[in-house]
Amino acid sequence: LASSAASDVYKRQVKALTPLMRGNISAIIASGPAAALTGPIERNDLNTVAGHLHALERADPQTAELYRFLSSRLVKIACDKHPDRDYTELKELLTDERKSLKGERQ
Repeated sequence: LASSAASDVYKRQVKALTPLMRGNISAIIASGPAAALTGPIERNDLNTVAGHLHALERADPQTAELYRFLSSRLVKIACDKHPDRDYTELKELLTDERKSLKGERQ
């Protein structure tokens, strides 16, 4: 019964995320990764990223580690897209797990 409930949750999660994933893939195909990049990393939104990290670290530290890794790669794309923006603090947030654990950006 528990595995059936978990399976149902997973199916609902995939169903909810499918339109977002399809839209992102379509944008990347049509415009390339830099032009398609949107969201808190691209906006240099420290508070949102810190909130994501804080929630992930409490729920699943391995997922938080993956979020840090992937987000760090997205910062590189964002820097190329917006060379006029300073992403230094965001890079530091993503490499220093103590910042989000302490809730310094909350």
